[in-house]
Amino acid sequence: RGGEGFGYDPIFEPEGYQQTFAELGNDIKNGISHRARAVKKLAAYLKQTLVMLLLLLLPLLSLQHQAKEKQSLLRCKARS
Repeated sequence: RGGEGFGYDPIFEPEGYQQTFAELGNDIKNGISHRARAVKKLAAYLKQTLVMLLLLLLPLLSLQHQAKEKQSLLRCKARS
């Protein structure tokens, strides 16, 4: 049933729907496809990984900043 899509789209009804993939249209089909689920999982993983990296790097960046401030203070004292 339905005229959208290709292949088996007119035959299969996704779980929770009363229409075939071909009847749902591309927007809905692409939103519930295995590819869409994979991209959502990848995005969540990358977000979590980025947060973890930032949490690990922020203390190191803070230490580096503190070291630069100490060097600046020492240079100022050496000049005076």
